Amino acid sequence: MQIAQFQVQDDDHKFDDVIHKFQKTMNDPDPESVHTEILFSDRKMFSSSGRGGLFAGHGLWPGIGTRFINFSDIEPDKWKFYPLLISEADENAIHHNCDIMQKMAYDWPGIVGQPLPFNIQLWFMAYCSEIVNDKICEVRTDILHKRKIRPGEIVDWYAGQGLIDPEFSDFEIIS
Repeated sequence: MQIAQFQVQDDDHKFDDVIHKFQKTMNDPDPESVHTEILFSDRKMFSSSGRGGLFAGHGLWPGIGTRFINFSDIEPDKWKFYPLLISEADENAIHHNCDIMQKMAYDWPGIVGQPLPFNIQLWFMAYCSEIVNDKICEVRTDILHKRKIRPGEIVDWYAGQGLIDPEFSDFEIIS
C-alpha cells in the first residue's frame, strides 16, 4: 500500500495552483503535492476529488467525491509514490473502510476553511488528504490522527509517525 501524491502541473487546473500557493504560504514540506490518494496492492486508488464539471463535488457523478479509480487510468509520471509500513491485514481493513465510504460529497467547505484556525467539518463530506488520513487512522490507531491535514504535509506527517520508511527516497511505484 502506498500514498500517491499528484504533483502540481502547468495546465488549466487553476484550483491546483491555488492549493500549491496556499501550501507554500503555510510552509508545507511538499507544497507541490496538491492531491492525495491511497494506492492499494490491487492497483485501485481511493480518495475524494472535486473535479468533474459544473456540478462537481456532490458525490453523485462517477469520479466526484469519494471514489475508487484504477491505477491504469492515471499518468504515473505526474505523481510521487510513498510506500506505507502497513501489514496486509491492515491494508485489507483500510480497503474495506474505503469501500463503505464511497460517494461522500467533496468537502468544499473544509478546503475553504484551511486558512481558518478551526476545522469546518460536515459528516457527509471529505477532501482528499482528510479522507485518506481518516481511513488509515481508523485502522492504525497508533498514528496520531490529525483531522485537518493538507496534501503538502501528509507525507512528512506520516514519516514522523513512522508510517513511511525514512530511508525511502526512490519515488518509484512499488509492485
